[in-house]
Amino acid sequence: MEKKQKTAEKKQSAEIFTQVEEKKNEGYFTLSNKLLICTIVGILILVFVTFKTDISLPFGEGKVVVTVNGIKIIEDALQKEISKLPSYYLAAGVDQAQVRAAVLDQLITKELLLNEVEESAIVVTEEEVIAAIENLTGQAQVTMEELEQRLAAENTTLDDLKEMIKEQLAVNKLIEKDVLSNVQVTEEEITSYFEVQKNSLIQVRASHILVCYEGALRCEETRTKEDAYALAQTVLEEIKAGGEFSALANKYSDDPSAEFNSGDLGWFTKGQMVPAFETAVFSMNIGEMAEEPVETDFGYHIVTVTDKKDAFEDFKEAIVQTVTLEKQKMAVEAYLTALKEAATIVYAEQ
Repeated sequence: MEKKQKTAEKKQSAEIFTQVEEKKNEGYFTLSNKLLICTIVGILILVFVTFKTDISLPFGEGKVVVTVNGIKIIEDALQKEISKLPSYYLAAGVDQAQVRAAVLDQLITKELLLNEVEESAIVVTEEEVIAAIENLTGQAQVTMEELEQRLAAENTTLDDLKEMIKEQLAVNKLIEKDVLSNVQVTEEEITSYFEVQKNSLIQVRASHILVCYEGALRCEETRTKEDAYALAQTVLEEIKAGGEFSALANKYSDDPSAEFNSGDLGWFTKGQMVPAFETAVFSMNIGEMAEEPVETDFGYHIVTVTDKKDAFEDFKEAIVQTVTLEKQKMAVEAYLTALKEAATIVYAEQ
């Protein structure tokens, strides 16, 4: 029985049976963490969200919001920083008091860090600043001329940008020297992480041949459920007799993606496939094939596991990076907390 030709409009990847919900366009970090990360560029992630670069500390006249070690932060400067946030932070329904508190905390943190930079006599060279700007223009895919035009549109200059980058690089060096260089990850921590997270880390690569029937999800065949099962058994026996899985997937599978992947589903972890399919796949070893067709709402699947990652060594490098990042984040937070506790911070009366 030859598989029907599928039209281009009908092509779908094998994710037709995934149950994973699409993630919404929400940031991974909280507002406070995003602001912290933008303040300490390079510790966790390098982000240039905007070309707005008015980063001078808010000296001058005006209503004082808070004094940090004698340095005044005024309301106008706070509002200017708030105005630079993405629009969804300023939309109706967002707690503006929380936004204000987070931005103010960012300004306080910035003052404390720059003070530490000054006391540490950290030096940032012109070459380092230029290299950072070249990296920025490369990421933004703009020329230097376009960059200067965009800066001018924000009533600022290239020199302002250079000063901002110089401060940021100095803060990076400070954090690297005083915090990150002291973060070490032990073998015990790596092993412990693996043991706790192993169930979610295991990855399987599998191939399948789908035989669907009238009434099954996304099935356009008119065969009965009984006929589908009989066909699946026939294909299964043909494979056991030495038939090539990929060739038979091309011939029989009702999964449209088989036309271009020969039944190969690629790598996936637990939680990405429907329960019955997942149970079968994760219970098998490399090279094994399910003894019976696996039934799901999409029909009958002939399933084989082509590869598997479930050993500590498969994930060790990634675990080291993950655990290191987590410890670095905790160390930075502890460092900033210590700076604040040692500082004289006086809030104005509301």
